[in-house]
Amino acid sequence: MISRNLRIYLTALFISLMAASSTLAGEPEGVLSPLDPSLTTVPTDIRWSEPALETAGTAINYFRFKLTSEINIQKSKGAVKLEKIYSKVSPEYSQLNLKNYGLDLRPYIIKGFDSRNRLVRTSNFFPEPTSLMASHMVHLSHDKCSLKDFSLFDVETWWQTTCEVVLPSKTSFLRASLRSWLRMTDGPVSFASFPQQQLDICFKSRTTFTLIGQELKCPALSKYFNSQTTVDLHYLQPQGGYEITVNEKVRTFSTKYFAPDFYKLAIFAKWNQQLATITFTSSNN
Repeated sequence: MISRNLRIYLTALFISLMAASSTLAGEPEGVLSPLDPSLTTVPTDIRWSEPALETAGTAINYFRFKLTSEINIQKSKGAVKLEKIYSKVSPEYSQLNLKNYGLDLRPYIIKGFDSRNRLVRTSNFFPEPTSLMASHMVHLSHDKCSLKDFSLFDVETWWQTTCEVVLPSKTSFLRASLRSWLRMTDGPVSFASFPQQQLDICFKSRTTFTLIGQELKCPALSKYFNSQTTVDLHYLQPQGGYEITVNEKVRTFSTKYFAPDFYKLAIFAKWNQQLATITFTSSNN
C-alpha cells in the first residue's frame, strides 16, 4: 500500500507535469525585455524546404545579375578598375544587431576608371533601395578591383585583385531574408507600441477605464484615436506578439513579448520580384 506521504508527492508531481505540458501545448513563453535576442535571432537549425532553397537561388541570381550587368556596362565604357564608395548605414538599420547574419548594410556606388585613371561611369546604389537587408549579402568582392584580363606581358595583372561577385549560401540568405522580412513587417516590439501608447494616454488622463477579458475600454481615447476606445492587451501571430498586464490600482502596465514562430514562417518563403525580397506570409494572413 502506498503511504500517505508518497501519495501526496505523486499527486504534486502529476499536477506539476500537467501544468508544464499545458504550458508547452498552449501559448509560448514570452520575454519581458524588448531587447531580448530571442525576439530577432533566426535559429540556425531551420531545415529549409526544397521550394524555399529554390526561392533563395532565384533571389540570389537576381541580385547577382544586377551586379554583373553593372560590371559589363563599366567594361563597355572603358573602365579597367572599379572602386566602391560607401554611404552611411540607413538610420532605420543603424541600431540593429546583425552580427549573426554577416551583413554590411552600407549602400555603395561603383565608380569606374579607365587606363588613364579618368572616371568613365558612376553606378546607381547597390543594393537597389527597394530591396531589404538580405540583399547586402550579394556584393562586389573588394572595395577596389581590376577588370583587366591576366596577361604575362602586363605585370600589373599578375597581382591584381579581380572584380568578383560574392554569393552567400542559400541557407544563410534565407536566414537573413527572414530577419529582413520581420524587420519590414514589424515585430513583437512594434506590435505592442500602439496599445502601449494608448495606455499611456489613458492613464495620464486620470479618466475611468474598465478591463473586459483581454481588452481595456477607455473613453478618453476617443478624441485621440478617431473614436477608438479599445486597447488590445493580447496579440499573437506567427510574426510574434505581446501580452500586456495592467495594474489597475496604480494605473501602470507591463509588457511580455512573444518571439516569432521562425519555423512556421520558414515554410512560406516566396520570392517577390516587385519588392525585390523574399516574403514569409502565409496565404491565410
